[in-house]
Amino acid sequence: MLNFTYGDHTNRVSYNFAGSDSGEKLPFQLTSIGDFYCDDSYFTERAGLDQFLLLYTLQGAGEIRYREQAGRLAWG
Repeated sequence: MLNFTYGDHTNRVSYNFAGSDSGEKLPFQLTSIGDFYCDDSYFTERAGLDQFLLLYTLQGAGEIRYREQAGRLAWG
């Protein structure tokens, strides 16, 4: 299950690498990368996916919830 919205964002750049064999021999493989400028309504929900999601905050703040725990994502 994947459910998401970017809200009223000003800019979004995303690249997908599906089908790439460049990282075949590595213990991990980058499948997509993006640069998102989003408002307060941005969210993503994931369940049953065999991929990790790495979040990196450059400005502003957010919240991450995982296995009934919550943490703040903030710059600075």
